[in-house]
Amino acid sequence: MRSLDDTSVLDRYIAIKAQISELEEELEELKPEILNALMDEPKELANYKGFNFSVQRRKSYTYSPKVKELESVLKEAKSHEREEGIATIDKHKAILVMKADRKEG
Repeated sequence: MRSLDDTSVLDRYIAIKAQISELEEELEELKPEILNALMDEPKELANYKGFNFSVQRRKSYTYSPKVKELESVLKEAKSHEREEGIATIDKHKAILVMKADRKEG
């Protein structure tokens, strides 16, 4: 990057992202055992070292073809309004994206 005087900030960013990824994988591996243990607790609650653990449930629904059709119509209407300038931008935010360069060779 031309305006970046010290590329060590990029190196550090890459290293931290790798650590976060590894830690997130480890967290996911630990969750099932803890979740199963919580389900055996009264009210599915536990306190450990000042942290409250609980089970949270989320439902997922499958909707009728009519609702799916309406969702499609709404999606198309939103797209049309963006393209025609009818819809207005509420927020505009820049985010940093980092992906591995997957060049074959």
